[in-house]
Amino acid sequence: MKFYKVKVTVESEIELGIQAEDEISAHQEARKIALDKYSGKSRVSQIELTLNSDSEFQVGSKVRHKIFGVGIINNLIAVNNCGGESGWRATIEFEDKGEKDIVILPGTKFLEPLSV
Repeated sequence: MKFYKVKVTVESEIELGIQAEDEISAHQEARKIALDKYSGKSRVSQIELTLNSDSEFQVGSKVRHKIFGVGIINNLIAVNNCGGESGWRATIEFEDKGEKDIVILPGTKFLEPLSV
């Protein structure tokens, strides 16, 4: 899953955060959100994408956490920490520890993907 910073011009410019598999999906989602938000304005004149981050994890992925053990990712949301780094907040249902919200920053080694 990739996280894009998107600028959409719909007779005025808005900024969005979009999670999408690729640029085409991000363009389509940005256009849809912009038109839904500004329903009286029917024309999107420009969309600019900037890839903020990419994750090796997906919703439904099986993972191993060094403290909480094995679990399944139920939700994955792109976030920025106080230092401006892009990362992910994952809601994971662990086999023995229940559901936990975990922040995943680039280079963290406490969580690893497992084969399903």
